[in-house]
Amino acid sequence: MFKLDSFNSPKESAHALAIEIATQLRRILSVKERTGLALSGGKSPILFLQELSQIPLEWGKCRISLVDERVSPLTDPENNALLVHTHFLQNKAQVAPFTPLVLDAGVGTEELLKHAKASYTQPDLAVLGMGEDGHTASLFACAPEYENALSSQEPIVATTPTSAPFKRLSMSLNALESCQMLFLLISGDQKRAVFERASQTLDPSLPISYILHSQKVVCHVFCA
Repeated sequence: MFKLDSFNSPKESAHALAIEIATQLRRILSVKERTGLALSGGKSPILFLQELSQIPLEWGKCRISLVDERVSPLTDPENNALLVHTHFLQNKAQVAPFTPLVLDAGVGTEELLKHAKASYTQPDLAVLGMGEDGHTASLFACAPEYENALSSQEPIVATTPTSAPFKRLSMSLNALESCQMLFLLISGDQKRAVFERASQTLDPSLPISYILHSQKVVCHVFCA
């Protein structure tokens, strides 16, 4: 299930999403002592992260985590934790507790998964992005581990996409569907066309379609 909101520009969309996320975090904190927000990496959410970081909130009670991560050093420009540190853990949000998915990119897959699962707390909200191939989080249709990522009851899975660099850790489909609410931020004609295809029917070649047609959680789509 999904709900679509369209905007004239990425800036408008990022601002609206930041306001909505802050509203939902306040709602959750009105009934719970703590809340959790999982963020996505890449260039698309940078405006949103910058906007959200400036909103007054009880950030010390908001656990920040990642939807997925490339297995790369923290200093790598492609690293999602670095992006969160640079663009979000600033301003009002600098006090938010943050749990990276990958601490040591030099260890093996089993060790990576062991650490990630040990430090995992189910987030209430997650903000997703989408690639032009229809992948979301690090759920890639081309990855040998794709079927496992869709069916696993484990919260974190490893994937090795053949169409993108880096080994990845990612929230599984089950973990994403266990959130109270999901949000998808996309912009541009190409991604809009992919979204339109995925919104029509469940399509295994487009991982985002599993989110859009989920019977467990509603995905709120912010599109510019």
